[in-house]
Amino acid sequence: RSPKRNRDLALARHVALYLMKRMTSRSLREIGSYLERRDHTTVLHACEKIGRQEKIDRALSIELSEIIEKIHRSNA
Repeated sequence: RSPKRNRDLALARHVALYLMKRMTSRSLREIGSYLERRDHTTVLHACEKIGRQEKIDRALSIELSEIIEKIHRSNA
């Protein structure tokens, strides 16, 4: 939830937004408000950016798959 914009935090925030949208039925507005001061366009940008990056970056794709699997296991 940090407002900082350094690269590591921004990537983590974008991944979190992407996963929230992908794995829930929440609206862009709901997701943005959860992370405070993020509007729906910020969430949309993050989802599009990570979606594009996932297609070209194999390491990111694998990491996202592992995160999703861990989330599914922890909810079982």
